[in-house]
Amino acid sequence: MIPFDRRGTALGRCLIGATAIVLISALPAAAERRGIDVSIVKTDGMRIAGELCAVRPNSVVVQDGQGESGYVFIAVSDIRFIERARISAWLGAATGLLRWGFVGAIAGDVIAFNKPSSRKRLSAIIGGLIGGSIGAFFGGLKGVPTKRIVTIDIEGQPREVVVSALRKLGAAARIPDAW
Repeated sequence: MIPFDRRGTALGRCLIGATAIVLISALPAAAERRGIDVSIVKTDGMRIAGELCAVRPNSVVVQDGQGESGYVFIAVSDIRFIERARISAWLGAATGLLRWGFVGAIAGDVIAFNKPSSRKRLSAIIGGLIGGSIGAFFGGLKGVPTKRIVTIDIEGQPREVVVSALRKLGAAARIPDAW
């Protein structure tokens, strides 16, 4: 029987934990890009809610979330207004800070596993600061949808205003380069 060192067991647990956290954090990034959820109200009063797939100069493509109809193409001239969730960069930064700060602290702890306890703590703190700052930066760039609703008026607006609003909305679509 081979005797096990406690530090080796702790190192193994830390590596497994850090790997699990990184994989859980990376899973949404590895998935297919998803468009934001929108609700489109047409001029006849009909409401279509679903995932924004693409925005084109003369139409908006939405994957209907409630029915089996699949993709719905809506002409821009038939749209009264579009509602979407507001994206918060601060909430995204806070989420990235917490997730990656934790991962960085574990990585710093694992790197200094055979050092004295004061060095080990310092390494974990530095790792947490580095990981947290990187996570906050990229989380702030991506942002997180909030419960606040933004309404984009289309009906009765000048063509330039509509085109500008649709281009901004198109950046959050599943296929952002459909213009």
